[in-house]
Amino acid sequence: MPTELRTSSTFCDTHLTIMEQRTLPTVRVFAPGFWGEVDRFANYYHESYAFPDRDKRAVSGGTAHLEKAITLQALAVKLRPGLDIDRDQLNKNGFTRAANSRELSTVIEAAVLELYSSVDCTVKVLHAVYGKSSRSFPGSTRKLFHNIDKVTGDFPAELKDAIRTARWYNGLLYWRDELTHLTTGQCSLDHNKGAVNYLHMGMRQNGNAYVIDDVFAWLDEAIEKINAFSGIVFRLLNST
Repeated sequence: MPTELRTSSTFCDTHLTIMEQRTLPTVRVFAPGFWGEVDRFANYYHESYAFPDRDKRAVSGGTAHLEKAITLQALAVKLRPGLDIDRDQLNKNGFTRAANSRELSTVIEAAVLELYSSVDCTVKVLHAVYGKSSRSFPGSTRKLFHNIDKVTGDFPAELKDAIRTARWYNGLLYWRDELTHLTTGQCSLDHNKGAVNYLHMGMRQNGNAYVIDDVFAWLDEAIEKINAFSGIVFRLLNST
């Protein structure tokens, strides 16, 4: 299955990324000039839309899940040196329980699941806004991404383009589907390249075990692309 995360979607000039927001003071103040597109929509949509509680949670969930993914990413960085402990145990004793590898793999997998939840919440908000005025708008995130050209009516062409060009989605969906029913994968350090490899024997890629050669780079790119996607979606929603 694909691990590709590249897409033609780009950051909007007005979109303050989640990673940029992490550099701001932790004290919460009313400062719309520092809000990203999701924050702006979350604070003002009440004037235009009367969402039920489920959709209100989806508005906040898009950002909350992305922030959780970034927090887990930071935790994974802290756990990364533990791979050396596993390697030292193997060299010294001839075996290792690989406890540090499992911990790191678990955190990375949790981050990926949070990323999918962020996308899922974003699609729920789109459904709340456009579901009644668009034809063939499915209630499923998977079906929307896979059947976007069947959606007609008031659904904006710009959003259809953003979904159509989101080539990262299938790779993210594959992780979500497989990890729901599988045990934890394995992480190992490539000492020649300095990269952390991810391996899952239960997941398949071209008939072989699923491998990502640099899982930290993969996760960085996934966060960037999904953050950009959210910016495009909510920039347009703010115009409504």
